[in-house]
Amino acid sequence: MAALILYLSGFDHRRLFAFDDFYERDRQAYYSALKTVQENDGDITQWLEYFTTGVAISVNEVKEAILKLGSKKKHSSKTPISLTENQMIIVEFINTHGKVTNKDMQTLFKISAQAVHKELTKLVKLKVIRPIGAGRSVYYVLK
Repeated sequence: MAALILYLSGFDHRRLFAFDDFYERDRQAYYSALKTVQENDGDITQWLEYFTTGVAISVNEVKEAILKLGSKKKHSSKTPISLTENQMIIVEFINTHGKVTNKDMQTLFKISAQAVHKELTKLVKLKVIRPIGAGRSVYYVLK
């Protein structure tokens, strides 16, 4: 329900992380936080504190993963790479789904195939991703 409320409010977290990841780690804490609502006559304060902590930790983990990816020394130059917001979303999409296609990004960003191709080409040149296949069947994975 919380995920739906955030999505309807314009925060589409699904592009970056899954709520379940944090809450699955410690089911006991999850159920304890839910139980506080019943124990406190419907007061959701403790539940909200637990929930927002989970969101904050999940967002921070995504940030750390992206920063770690950007600091890998796989690149021939010693200069750290800098990714745009869209490029970071592409990398996280690949982390989550294992690969990405031009069509995936057209749907996600609601932009043209050419615009997506530019972003993907930049990531290939930066040696962050690599293409697999050719033509319409091409998809990209992390390098």
